[in-house]
Amino acid sequence: MIEPSPLLVETGGGFSLRHGARWLYSRYQPRLAPEKAALDISADPDTLYVVVSPCLCYGLSTLFARLPSSSALLGVELEASLLQIAKDAFSDLNLEPARSRMVDNTLPEKILGEAASIGKFRRVKEVRLSGGKDLHPTAYDALIEAITVNNRLAWRNRMTLVRLGRLWVKNVIANLANLPWEQVVPPVPTYKPVMLCGAGPSLDKVLPWLKKHATQLTIIAVDTAAGALAQAGILPDRVVCLEAQAHNLPDFTPLAGLELTLVADISAHPASFRIVRGPKNLVSSQWMNSGFLDRLSNAGLPIQPVPPLGSVGVLAARLAVQQGQILFVAGLDFSFFRGITHCTGSPSDLAERRLETRLYKQNRNWALSYGHGVVSQTGGSLGNAILSMYAACAGVELQDADVFDLRGGFGLPLPAKPISLEQAGELLATIPVTGYGSLQAAAQGESKGVMKRTAAKAFLENELHLAQYLSRSLHTGDKGLTADIIREFDYMYAHFPDPDRVEAMELDALKRLALEAAYWQRRLQMALSTLQS
Repeated sequence: MIEPSPLLVETGGGFSLRHGARWLYSRYQPRLAPEKAALDISADPDTLYVVVSPCLCYGLSTLFARLPSSSALLGVELEASLLQIAKDAFSDLNLEPARSRMVDNTLPEKILGEAASIGKFRRVKEVRLSGGKDLHPTAYDALIEAITVNNRLAWRNRMTLVRLGRLWVKNVIANLANLPWEQVVPPVPTYKPVMLCGAGPSLDKVLPWLKKHATQLTIIAVDTAAGALAQAGILPDRVVCLEAQAHNLPDFTPLAGLELTLVADISAHPASFRIVRGPKNLVSSQWMNSGFLDRLSNAGLPIQPVPPLGSVGVLAARLAVQQGQILFVAGLDFSFFRGITHCTGSPSDLAERRLETRLYKQNRNWALSYGHGVVSQTGGSLGNAILSMYAACAGVELQDADVFDLRGGFGLPLPAKPISLEQAGELLATIPVTGYGSLQAAAQGESKGVMKRTAAKAFLENELHLAQYLSRSLHTGDKGLTADIIREFDYMYAHFPDPDRVEAMELDALKRLALEAAYWQRRLQMALSTLQS
């Protein structure tokens, strides 16, 4: 007779649980070890405790009772046959629902969504109170890493929002008014293998091979690598731009006058769209849950929403994977050598060369190599915590794709198969091209450009009317102005260090909001004036 699995077993000291031949708790005293482990775990503030495979939830009440009010507990189960058992046991604990949750799903993407929605925490800690993790150890480790990376990225995005949030919105409004809308088109799919080029040092050795095989590939480059490719005689099919500040504009200098597809965030610096000729594909980083961004997504414009990835390399990886073709990667290193931070011909490399004298030799790059937080990595490369975080994010984007690594063993690990340039050439020779691989979009005509310009105008006019309403309501003390209504204007105060005080209707915060409303009215009026001229 085949016993059911999982199987609850009465031990005299409480129920134990067996899955196949594996005992997930002691067969004698099943509560003893998890209760002791729950007491040994440090109870830290601002921490998300992720309980992997909680099974019968022994020890969870003990652990939760010890946690500070700023911390929370999340139960996750990847084994479908154990999920209902864990849900029932968790429900019986009657823990505070605002700070404790058992994810009702085994899909990692659903679990990541629950982890993001339970709150903001300084750190993530794994908790193991049963033997259930041994059923899927690799998957659980990957899940914990993904939750940790997402949490770090959320905090980094928040800090970036305080610093750049106002600039992002300003650029969005300016770009909606100034874009040549007849050139803005949806992405055209490619039928060729994709070559993803970052600006790391590993790109240098790939350039001769890439020039030889350029016609067999669709080349997607981050903005910082585009100039290096152009100077090597390689015209990328697609250049990805994310930067809202003016720092990256020198990236495009070697591309001036050339025609290629620019993939840019709608919040990118307006000059980015003017330098490069050719079609434009637009994306919109959802840097926060925002009524403003929701209205933009529903404005009828060809703008693709994307998560707030923070790095142009990670965004380029995501867009490359969306093509659904075999993918080669080089220059996406998230690492550097001593004295060499980027590929030859990149803006930072050229800037250092221009400064070179008998007494100045790559001084800035050498200073960065010995800077605060720099650590040695495998293969003699260097990195830091930020680069490691972005590498992990890129790994998440690439993990389900057919990726080949041409970095020659350099750089932080990515979920890609390392192959030599010779092997890559042989692989390309076996791949039939079933269609045109160009990402250049056909001209859509002036009539469609007018339609998109009209949609942009309608969006800006609506935002102006909303800003005028908010300004009037704040100045007249309108009692009908509620926190829910104010949240529709979150872009006006999201960059405040204390946005929660605005939503709490604190008087001093509302006075600051009134000044912001006046500022954005002027910005919107200027944009509409430009659009109509």
